[in-house]
Amino acid sequence: MLNEKTEERRLETRRELAKRYSVSERTIANWMRDHLIPYVAISARTIRFDPREVDVALIRNHRVVARGEAA
Repeated sequence: MLNEKTEERRLETRRELAKRYSVSERTIANWMRDHLIPYVAISARTIRFDPREVDVALIRNHRVVARGEAA
């Protein structure tokens, strides 16, 4: 029998993500509009982001490195 480890992911708001990347919330909205970052639309007004998935998308698409990581 496999013993799977469940890992809890914390989803971030647009404001939290903007702070993480030192950009404006408008920039996050632009990235969403341009399909540059993945997001979860819980409702029309409630959007959340998995920071690890966003990191991967930005690194893959734009060679952007999250704050605190070596390039």
